Amino acid sequence: MIDDILAIDEMHSPKASFLTESEIEALQSSKLSRETPFAIQGVMNTQLSIARFYGGIRYNGDGYTYMPDGDELIRDDVLLFVTKLRKKQRKTEKAEFTSKQMEF
Repeated sequence: MIDDILAIDEMHSPKASFLTESEIEALQSSKLSRETPFAIQGVMNTQLSIARFYGGIRYNGDGYTYMPDGDELIRDDVLLFVTKLRKKQRKTEKAEFTSKQMEF
């Protein structure tokens, strides 16, 4: 009985978001449009669940991509912004790592 409850709880527990805290802060200071939400979470049990089958939706004129790991929709321009931000961070981390290696 307890195992069944735990299994159900794992199915419905909140999943990790695609966006990290630092990325959300960068989005807040960006010049991206605020007319529609950056992300819509918990879409599995809403009318927006159709996005799970098609990989995304259009909402108020903006395209959203479905992220199954976090059960959320991320606006396409936000996805592009975050992808560029992550790439830039990887580049700086790599440069720091190689500069530390050169010191030895």
